[in-house]
Amino acid sequence: MACLAVMKAIGSDWSVPSVATQSVHEVLLLIQQMLQSIPEILHHPERLSGIVGIVSAGGRNPQAGLTWMASFWVLLNVNLAVSNLLPLPPLDGGKIVFLALEALWKPLKRLQTPAAVTGWALMLALMLYVTVQDIGRLVVS
Repeated sequence: MACLAVMKAIGSDWSVPSVATQSVHEVLLLIQQMLQSIPEILHHPERLSGIVGIVSAGGRNPQAGLTWMASFWVLLNVNLAVSNLLPLPPLDGGKIVFLALEALWKPLKRLQTPAAVTGWALMLALMLYVTVQDIGRLVVS
């Protein structure tokens, strides 16, 4: 968000409070758009992209300039933050859910490790899937 605020401050004569407010508004809009896209991704997993696709997208337009690159960084960071808070066992969101459930029922503590290991296996499989898919897209294009 600080990157977004600096970009806005450089590109305008706005006051610090208005730049901060606008930056927060844009980040919240990005979060909302990402959350709304989750059901679409579940129905169209071919639209997912991994590290290969991200690097490819970032390097697609090297003449775009600092503003474009900073916007890309903001988008990437917001996506990583929101993704990490999804309630999946290996992610922070999953840990938060498990801690809340354990507070309600202590025996769930023994399920946390198997759930996390299973979640990691599924995340690794997903990472492999999107990497193969990204490489396939690069080969075809």
